[in-house]
Amino acid sequence: MNNKLLTMLMAALIPAFCAANGNPPAPKAVTKGYNPIDARSWGLSGKVKSVTSTLFEAWPGESGLVRGDEKSDHPILMCTFDENGRVTLDQMDNIYVYDKKGNFVKGNSEFAKMTRDANGRVATYDCQEDEEDYTQWHSTFGYDVQGRLITLSTSYWEALSEDTLYYEGDKLWPARMVREEQAEADFYKYEITYRYTKSDSQGNWTEREIHTKTFSRCEADDDDPGTIEYTYEIEVRALEYWE
Repeated sequence: MNNKLLTMLMAALIPAFCAANGNPPAPKAVTKGYNPIDARSWGLSGKVKSVTSTLFEAWPGESGLVRGDEKSDHPILMCTFDENGRVTLDQMDNIYVYDKKGNFVKGNSEFAKMTRDANGRVATYDCQEDEEDYTQWHSTFGYDVQGRLITLSTSYWEALSEDTLYYEGDKLWPARMVREEQAEADFYKYEITYRYTKSDSQGNWTEREIHTKTFSRCEADDDDPGTIEYTYEIEVRALEYWE
């Protein structure tokens, strides 16, 4: 499973003029200064510049998970934001490039498309490889009334991934997430629970425990009852802020 996808995302209504022009407006409320809309969508507070994540293997101990070896050779850059608060890299590895007026001009390729909803939040992202409107993948983001990401749907060829995030009260950090993935005949369901153990002075979490229950089944095999697996991880984040 892609480590970057463990942290989630969004789908909302898009203004009619946005669909007609094919060019989304810049995030609402900013001309100068840091607009927190994009950062808040990813559960972040303050003038965040970048977020880097490191995953560790873990196992249950007497008072929580025990940290093991690092799971990757280097920390993973999760997301970045420019000095105006606009997302320039999200946790799906989508790239966002803007012109001087704040309009989205290209992404992972010059043919990528992005739209924002009426509140200025990213609503859809299509990564196209060429001008023939060939879509490599399509992501749709959905938010609650507080602007928190609650759904993220990504389709790629015959594969589909759908995330649903759940929160406790007014907290910006999800308490758990359910991901369902379908790739041809293979079905996976991940039930992920988070326990936050450390945070920084800006109110962003810097360490959390991840408990995952995975159910997998080959739907082409009527005799396959499916398997269940439990895994544990510790995620550590480093955040950089604009001054």
